[in-house]
Amino acid sequence: MACIFRRLPAGEIVGNLTLDASLAAAPLNLDDLPPLNGEPDLPLTEAAASWPGAFELDFEHLVWRPADAIDPMVVNVELFDDPAGAPLATITPGDWRGGDRRLTIRLGEGMGQARFARAVGLTGASGLAIVAHREELRARRRERNARGTEKIAEAMRKVGGLDMKLLELMTLLEKVDVAADAAVAIPTRMARSGREGAEATAPVHLGYDAFLKIRRSDPAGGKGIGGKRNSLAGSSLDIARGFLNNLSHGGRSVDLDAILEEELEGNNPQGDLPKFPGTSGHPRPDRFGASGSATATPARTQIDAENLEKAVDNYWTTVRAQAQAGWIGPNHIIRLRLWMMLLLGNRSQLACDVSNTGWPRLIVRVLAAFFTGPQAPIKKLAIDGRYDRVPDDFIEAWVAVLAALDTLKGSAKLIAEMHGGEAFVRHIGLLDASVRPLIGLAAGDLEHGVARETGDALRVYLEVNYSRDLIAP
Repeated sequence: MACIFRRLPAGEIVGNLTLDASLAAAPLNLDDLPPLNGEPDLPLTEAAASWPGAFELDFEHLVWRPADAIDPMVVNVELFDDPAGAPLATITPGDWRGGDRRLTIRLGEGMGQARFARAVGLTGASGLAIVAHREELRARRRERNARGTEKIAEAMRKVGGLDMKLLELMTLLEKVDVAADAAVAIPTRMARSGREGAEATAPVHLGYDAFLKIRRSDPAGGKGIGGKRNSLAGSSLDIARGFLNNLSHGGRSVDLDAILEEELEGNNPQGDLPKFPGTSGHPRPDRFGASGSATATPARTQIDAENLEKAVDNYWTTVRAQAQAGWIGPNHIIRLRLWMMLLLGNRSQLACDVSNTGWPRLIVRVLAAFFTGPQAPIKKLAIDGRYDRVPDDFIEAWVAVLAALDTLKGSAKLIAEMHGGEAFVRHIGLLDASVRPLIGLAAGDLEHGVARETGDALRVYLEVNYSRDLIAP
């Protein structure tokens, strides 16, 4: 059985349920209550006898802990997405791996949609058991300082666009997660309760380069076995991921379509946005916005180039120091994605030159901070070893990185004509050749699912916002 709970401040539930007046009233006299009519006993004994055991779907593996009354070696297990429908699949005794009353199997295509399971033997079928989807439970977990995260989420909504304030809000979300992780621990009595599996132990983590050697490609793009993958699920930083997704996927304004075609065609002094990896080159309007309708882009806040340069320098120092101190996690991935979107989305306010405050050098410094050198943070990036493929939030960040590299290369001709530009363009080529293998996304990965959808959305969002700023009001 799985439960989702949420901690609230003392007294908040009473107010939400409007129980103040009832609690303040005089207590009831028990003698005044009507007699309780007896209800028939629940058939708990029969239900327990027909229970097949506990089923959990953890990524692409189904875990079964058979009930004591079940012999897993003489029954088949049927999986259902609808209890009234036909089985999705039937698992025979020889398909299971493991032992000691904990059996596992790697599911095939489409079997990850299972919601119910039952055991079927010669004497009939057991009752239905619910298949718990751990990844979905992690995604819905919202226990971490709910009041603090709600305030930060509201602040992000008020910012509305790609503003430097998001860097500070991202830091606040990271602090919420660190505080929550320090405050929540597994009690010793639970850790030593003898329960099998990984419930009482931390998951095994791998370096990202080691993970790439064992991961599998997913042509279904997150819609295949076991559903989507999100390494930020259950964390406060998932709010930032949702904000960036909503921003890019809802940032298309149809009112600007005619302007983009008529006034800007062939007139892009800072370099055309190329066809990003992971995009089809043909934006799909139905992918943008929660309801499929276009959303007007938010008002642009003026960017201070000197402050932005200082923030980039601070990022360089901080991320490299953290990587040298130990392993880093997915919080750095979402921050890298924010940096790419922030710099790309504000190019029109920054110079297109090789100066320290020009957008080309700022992008190069952020990428170099994360991907270059013998102690590069990418080499200290850890990922949960249970993932069977690259998580969606990683793919979203990598697409943004590839978009930045392609934008730099798209402006290379213009940059090369400037003083010192040729040497800078050569540096861009070296950086591009270094980053792509470290990311490890194959061409096939970029043509499907999350990568293609993210690339389409990001391309259109940046194209609209960048072009809008080139048009005089």
